[in-house]
Amino acid sequence: MHDARQIATPADWRSGSDVIIPPSISDEEAKPLFPQGWTTLRPYLRTTRVD
Repeated sequence: MHDARQIATPADWRSGSDVIIPPSISDEEAKPLFPQGWTTLRPYLRTTRVD
């Protein structure tokens, strides 16, 4: 977990791959944090890319 960016990464994560937006962050809270948007795979699983 990366608290400063408020993201989570899988154990095999590589730079440039999608990251996970923790379910503790609501969609409303996520909008300003991830203006590039995200993909909702399940109600509890959202992914996005960060630079």
